[in-house]
Amino acid sequence: MIKSFINKNATDWDVNINLLLAAYRSTPHPATGFSPNFLMLDREISIPIKLIYPLPDKKYEGQNEYALDLQDRLQDVYQIARKHLKTNAERLKKNHDTRLTKYKYTKGDLVYKFDKTIRPKFKSPWLGPYLISKVLSTVVYEICYKSRTEVVHIDNKNNTLFKRIKGKIKISFC
Repeated sequence: MIKSFINKNATDWDVNINLLLAAYRSTPHPATGFSPNFLMLDREISIPIKLIYPLPDKKYEGQNEYALDLQDRLQDVYQIARKHLKTNAERLKKNHDTRLTKYKYTKGDLVYKFDKTIRPKFKSPWLGPYLISKVLSTVVYEICYKSRTEVVHIDNKNNTLFKRIKGKIKISFC
């Protein structure tokens, strides 16, 4: 504990040891649930507020100046947080989409589409055949069936899955 508290040169440990010991003595111990100060003195000692909450680095003329400075700092922090959230969302989307691109479909492929509302007990949940009329991205496709088109996203959570049709089938729609 002392080693992590002193500076790298270890030249001022004797100056700061009292602060370290005061912090140690005022912290409740996990085994006893009480601080050493309370066990020895039957009370907690009061610590100067400037040790707990440091004084601001900048001197302010009034409350309005402090409030405006605080508002500017909070706007900067929120802007940085939004930037990090956007970057993280883009990374998550990229990772999610790369896991979905197990199969590559191209324009003109015939596929069956899974319908989660149909129970497979009496009827097959695979609808189609659908023709992929346009590839919008690696996971978003425009498909058509009997001159009706729809844009679908291949997503296991929403059960929008395709099953490729093997062999050659001629269809005359779309």
